[in-house]
Amino acid sequence: MQSWNLRCLFSLQESDNDLFSLKHASENNAMALTFPNSSRSFDEKGHRIRFLGYDGMFEIRFFVELDAISKAMAKVIVGEHDFLAAFDNLRGSILDVARKAYGKKGGNNMYLLTAADFH
Repeated sequence: MQSWNLRCLFSLQESDNDLFSLKHASENNAMALTFPNSSRSFDEKGHRIRFLGYDGMFEIRFFVELDAISKAMAKVIVGEHDFLAAFDNLRGSILDVARKAYGKKGGNNMYLLTAADFH
């Protein structure tokens, strides 16, 4: 019976460490931010593309200016279809910039990424 109690205590201690690790990961915003949904939308009025990230159950809205996409592609882009295609082409670097912005200013639920953020 004593050895069973020791195993339970050890299991609890491991569980507590796991909880600490989970808490620590959520405090480090850059690690907790995920982009499970690949959808994005064109905002012609705002001259930007909107996409979403998630920190646990919290939705984080991101916007990337159209000018930033044009500069990153090093060419003039015109029209919704071409901007969305360019976004898809740059998705990896855009998500990296979004993670970096979120890591610096964690806690906000909206971020605007500009051309300056990509340098």
